[in-house]
Amino acid sequence: MENTKRKAEGYTEGNTHAAGTAKNTESRASRYLMPAFIAFIALLAAVAVIFMLILPQDIVDYSAGNTYGNIMNGGRILEAGGYLFYASDGNGLLKIPVSDEAQMTTTEVIDDGLCGNISEVQSRVYYETGGTLKSYNFLNSSDVASVSFPQVIGSWIYYINDSGVICKMRSSGKDARELGLVCPDGQFYVENTRIYYKGADGCIYFAMIDGSDNEQLVSANVDKFFLSNEYLYYSTSDAIMAFMIYERTSTIINEINGEAVFNIFGYNLIYTDGSGIKAIDLSSSNINRVVQDISDLNAVEIYSSDSSAYFITDTGELYRLSTVPGTPELVNLGI
Repeated sequence: MENTKRKAEGYTEGNTHAAGTAKNTESRASRYLMPAFIAFIALLAAVAVIFMLILPQDIVDYSAGNTYGNIMNGGRILEAGGYLFYASDGNGLLKIPVSDEAQMTTTEVIDDGLCGNISEVQSRVYYETGGTLKSYNFLNSSDVASVSFPQVIGSWIYYINDSGVICKMRSSGKDARELGLVCPDGQFYVENTRIYYKGADGCIYFAMIDGSDNEQLVSANVDKFFLSNEYLYYSTSDAIMAFMIYERTSTIINEINGEAVFNIFGYNLIYTDGSGIKAIDLSSSNINRVVQDISDLNAVEIYSSDSSAYFITDTGELYRLSTVPGTPELVNLGI
C-alpha cells in the first residue's frame, strides 16, 4: 500500500516537473516569438503608411464620369448617378434625370452661374464657375479652391495658374505645387504617371506627373487634341491627324476645311468642320477610311461619354447620339 502511495506521489511529482519543463519551454518560445511578432506588425504598419503616402500621387484613377470626352472642349457634359449634368449657357448647371437610377424625377439647377470643367470622383461632382472649383455631393455644393481649368483626378486637383503653368494640389485644397509645364490654353490630360499637354508654341508635349522628363511629341501647330489609348488625335488648320505615341508616327485621318471640332465616341471620331456632323470608324484601315454623314446640325461643341456623344448647336440646343450610324435626338432639359 505504501509502495503504491509512493508510486502515485512520484507520478504526480513527475507530472509537475514535466509541466514545469513545458511551461519553461513555452515561456522561452514566447520570449523569442513576441518580439518577432511585434516587429512583423510594425513592418506591416510601415508598409501601409508608405503605400498610403505614395498611392495618391503616383496612381491616377479615372472614376466614372471623368472621361477624356467630358474633359475635352471645356467639360460641359457629365453622366453620373442616373443624371445628366449639363453646364448650359443660360440656365446654369442642370441636373437632369435620365435613368431609373436617379433619385429625383425633375430637373434641378445646381448652380445658376456659367459653369464648366465638370468631373466626378468618388461620388462627388466637381465643377468650375467664376474661377472657383466647387464640390457637389448630390445634396449641396461647397467651395474647394480658386483655380483655372481644373481637373479632379484621384486625390489630386490639376489646374493652370496665372502664369499658364500646370499645377497640382490635394483634393482638400492643400499642398499646392507647380510642375513647370507651360500650358496657357488649359489643354492637358493626366494618364497614369504622365501628363500630355499643349504647350505655348502650339505643339504637344508629355512629361511625368512631377514635371520631369518633359519631351515634345508633335511639332505641328495643333488646335485641339485628344488622348485615346496609344494615340493622340489632333486637328490642325487643314486636317485631323492620328499620332502613334510609341512609334512616334503621324497619320492623316481626314482633310478638313478650316477649324474643326471633334471628339472620340467608342471606335469613332466624330467631327464637324462647319458642314454638318460626320463620323469616321477608327477601327478600320488607315487607307480609304469611310466618312459617314451623321447630321446637318451646326454643332459648335462635341462631347462624349461611355454611352453617348453630345452636340451643342449654334442655337444652344443639346442633342444626344447613342449609336453610329444613328440620328441625334434633342435632349429634353426639363426646364
